[in-house]
Amino acid sequence: MQPILNRLDPAQPENHKAIILATSLLNRLITSLIINLCTNWLRLPLFDASPLVESTSPLLRWDTLHFMNIAAQGGTPEWEHELAWGIGLPYISSTLASAISVVSRRSISRAGLAVLGSWAASTFGVFASLELYSLTVDLTHAPSFALLASLLYCMPSSPPTTLYAPYTEPFFAFFAFHCMKSSLNNNLPLAALDILLAQSFRSSGILLWAFPIWYKLAEPALRSLVADLKVRIPCANDCRWLTAVRAHRFTSLHDFCTSTRMRPWCMDGAWTHWTSYAFVQDRYWNVGFLRYWEPAQIPNFLISAPVYALNFFYASRIIISGLKSYIDGRQAPFSKPFLPFAFHTLGYSLILFFSAHVQIMLRQTSGLPVTFWGTAALLSGQFGDRGRFWGKMWVGWSIMWGVVSCVLWATFLPPA
Repeated sequence: MQPILNRLDPAQPENHKAIILATSLLNRLITSLIINLCTNWLRLPLFDASPLVESTSPLLRWDTLHFMNIAAQGGTPEWEHELAWGIGLPYISSTLASAISVVSRRSISRAGLAVLGSWAASTFGVFASLELYSLTVDLTHAPSFALLASLLYCMPSSPPTTLYAPYTEPFFAFFAFHCMKSSLNNNLPLAALDILLAQSFRSSGILLWAFPIWYKLAEPALRSLVADLKVRIPCANDCRWLTAVRAHRFTSLHDFCTSTRMRPWCMDGAWTHWTSYAFVQDRYWNVGFLRYWEPAQIPNFLISAPVYALNFFYASRIIISGLKSYIDGRQAPFSKPFLPFAFHTLGYSLILFFSAHVQIMLRQTSGLPVTFWGTAALLSGQFGDRGRFWGKMWVGWSIMWGVVSCVLWATFLPPA
């Protein structure tokens, strides 16, 4: 027993990854137990019986129903509204199911696809927490701060979608963090590949281009203050292969753009969209500027308010301090290395706050390290005793809301 406890001693940096691994797995187990307790033991009633059409598995809720329907079609969207979801998760579930079917000579049900997707998501989620630790150490050279931020990451604001169900967030977070680290280390080809893979899970992956652009163009320009900087695309030679790799995406869209089935977003010269994402979000989910700002959505604004408040506060403080540091050299802890991440988080949060279903920030914050760096900064005393108080409040809210969200997921109630 003592050797195991020695491996979990946080005073030794070499033990940090083992601690993060153990915490990540433990929280996934706790989340699964709470959801299955509500579903299989307490048998709480469902708000809507539609998930029971496919299976009684609590994995099949909300977007999972769409993901697994696409996976059942081999990873290719069957209906136009399914184009809003990336091909990454359905393709992984479908590929795993095909491999298992070949070995076992049995077909895999939708519930089975969900289980395979959940295993894959959990694996990438664990790697994401470890990747966040490595990224934070590379940026700050402060292993204790990196450990605290990574442990906070293991207590997400949407446990069902980030710790339990087959959702895209764990995959996206892993590739996002790896892209950030690759950009930091000036490995632009690898960063471009990470962005491509992240986009196959969430269309918002396009915003990750901010990091290679920052480290290759914006940051050197800001540091040198050269007014006549000649701008060139940082990955011009490395990204030529991007079009070929994206071919699968456009192949899956081709069926919607035939002469008998021409959709408005097709490449027909009249109304061109690079992808169908904007059209589908507008047509099927009424996503647009201030469209969600109505009295009926006040509860969704309230439950996601802690995440937005933290992101806006910490990102703004980092941006102000970071920009000042380029002028007078003085800076708050980590403000300069965190600057591009603060810009990215602030922009991302503003987009969701004004032009999306606001509550999805609860799960999409899993790809924003600034949220967890901000909480770690509060708890570590960077903002004094008042900061520690709000940091503790955040931890208490995360635990409380985490349990509530598991119950809501089990009973098929929003948000998800």
